[in-house]
Amino acid sequence: MNLFKQRHRRDQKSSREQPTVPAVTESSEASTTDISTTEGGLPASTATIIAEGSEVTGELHVTGRIDVHGTVHGSVSCDATVYVAPAGRLKGDVLAARIEVAGFMEGSVECSAVVIADGGMLRGDVASDTFSIENGGIFEGQSTRRTPDNVTKLQKQLHSHGQ
Repeated sequence: MNLFKQRHRRDQKSSREQPTVPAVTESSEASTTDISTTEGGLPASTATIIAEGSEVTGELHVTGRIDVHGTVHGSVSCDATVYVAPAGRLKGDVLAARIEVAGFMEGSVECSAVVIADGGMLRGDVASDTFSIENGGIFEGQSTRRTPDNVTKLQKQLHSHGQ
């Protein structure tokens, strides 16, 4: 009997020490994972991951990085990097600090930096400070340098869809 009580106490102790994972509010298909590396010299942060085979529709407001391995239909607002993996598809407007496209993305983009990787395709209008396309990457659309006018225009579009 003592052995059972000790194991029971240990189980209680270990469950209290387990880190808590923030609940996903809009879709059970999105998950939150700790990222141990730092981005741009910033401390490690939390990433939202849309897994391959998952499909999310709607408006996403994300704090930290978002990795799209599945499909997203709708607008994305992110204070860090939006990464569209090779199997990922994102159809909608994106307002983010940075976007990296290794899969397929279609829509309007406003961010500081855009990178289209080998095998990636971005179709739409882009307003950014920097824009790079690796060999094998495809861009179809119009690219402009960010200005106060076009930044305000996209932010208004994204916010008006949410109201």
